[in-house]
Amino acid sequence: MSSNPTSRTKFLWGYSSAGRAVALQAKGHRFDPVYLHQTFMKRTWVDVKERPCDGCTKCCEGYLVTTILGVALNPGHPCKFIKKNVGCSVHLARPFDPCKMFQCHWKENTKIPEWLKPDKVNAILLLRSLEEFNYIRIVKAGLKQDPKIYLWAEEQSKNGRNIIAYDDLGKLLVYSQDEKFIELARKKL
Repeated sequence: MSSNPTSRTKFLWGYSSAGRAVALQAKGHRFDPVYLHQTFMKRTWVDVKERPCDGCTKCCEGYLVTTILGVALNPGHPCKFIKKNVGCSVHLARPFDPCKMFQCHWKENTKIPEWLKPDKVNAILLLRSLEEFNYIRIVKAGLKQDPKIYLWAEEQSKNGRNIIAYDDLGKLLVYSQDEKFIELARKKL
C-alpha cells in the first residue's frame, strides 16, 4: 500500500468470467459476457475521488451480465429499470448488489482520461485480476467503439499496464509488455 495519505484500499466482489464464452448478441454481433459479480479482490489506488456517472448508463444497458432485483441483465436484455434519457427509475431504492457496489474503472479512477467515459467511447473499463496480475478489461458497450481506446491500451501497456479486449470476431487482444501475463491470458481468457 502506498505511503500517500490519500491512498485507500477498496474491497469489491466479482467473478471474472470474461473468458472465451462468446455469446451471440442482437444483429449477429459476438459478445463476450462480463459479470458484475467479481471475486473478492483488494484494490488500491491513490486517487480517492470518484466521478459521477452523470447520465452514463452503459453498465445497465445489457453489456454486463448480472441480476438486478431478480431480473436478468445480459446481452440483448438491458436492465428493465433503465429509462432512456432519464436513467434508473429505482435509483433511490436500487439494490446494494450490484447497483450501488459496482463501479467501472473509469468512474473509480480519475487518472483514466475523461474522454474514456463509457458513454463517450462505447466501452466499459473494468479492473480485474488473473492470478497475481491486475489488468484492465475493455468491454464493448455499443456497436462501434472509439478506435482511440485501443491506441490508449497500447500506450498503457508500454507503461507497464496489462489490458485485455476482444475484437469484433471474438479474438483475444492482449496489451502488455509482461510475457508471463500474455501467456497466462492466452491460456485462461
